[in-house]
Amino acid sequence: MSSILFTNTDLRLKAPYRQAYRFTMASYTRVKEQTTENEFTRELELEYLPAASPEERAVYSIRAGEDRLLLDHQSSHLEYIVRAVSDVTREVHFYLHEPTGTLTLANWEDILDKWTIVKEQLWNDYKGTEIQQFTEGYDNRLRNKQALTASLLQYNLYGLFLNHINIQYAYTGRHTTQRDIFPVFGSAALPVQETRTIKNLPDSIRVDISGNIDEPRLDTTAVGHYAYHELSLSEQEQTDLLLQRYAGHYTLDEQTCIPQKALLQYNIAMGTVYQRKCRFHINPIESSHHV
Repeated sequence: MSSILFTNTDLRLKAPYRQAYRFTMASYTRVKEQTTENEFTRELELEYLPAASPEERAVYSIRAGEDRLLLDHQSSHLEYIVRAVSDVTREVHFYLHEPTGTLTLANWEDILDKWTIVKEQLWNDYKGTEIQQFTEGYDNRLRNKQALTASLLQYNLYGLFLNHINIQYAYTGRHTTQRDIFPVFGSAALPVQETRTIKNLPDSIRVDISGNIDEPRLDTTAVGHYAYHELSLSEQEQTDLLLQRYAGHYTLDEQTCIPQKALLQYNIAMGTVYQRKCRFHINPIESSHHV
């Protein structure tokens, strides 16, 4: 149950703004004795245009600028493919229905057109069933508008920038929501029960995030398939799935709720043979301003 302390803070934005950020994602994965470490940094511009009336929709636009990709030597051969695929969503627009906080993808058709061109180029540059299977997975996601929207709102893409939209209440307290982490085990998601604790500070709003595995929504069949087929574990080996860490925080401007900075870290382990650590954070690279 939420502890309610009413304040004068209205968390819905009322004026246009534009803000530039630097987004960094770092990951560490260990499968048995093999480890990989990758880091991705990208400059992004977030622009918001409020709705003219309650019946109309606001617009969030995210545009990618310069980026830097530091791949582990075992993954360096994938750099061209990773860049080609990520370029498809370098510019994303969302419609926001402010009364409900509902986001819908506004430029879905443009993204599909870009993907068609990228896929054809990848098929020309790489031959064989492996690239076809790889692109088939993206086909299934990109051609499903709901699945693509969910993917774009993951923390490793644009979720850190838009997570504050879900804060539709003008009071402090603790609130719980469902999230999924993709991908963890093949195409299976790791469902998380995420708790946000909102605190009003003298000149900002802080949102602390923590989470645990949402056991009722966990696809144990998919996790078991990964453990025994992909990791080649025997049934005698310990295969407990643990979310060892899921914690982070947001700092939001108290007047506009523009994200000032954000950080999230999570560690996942399966027995002693699988471990994955991820860290996502954003920092502003210039002051926000009205447009």
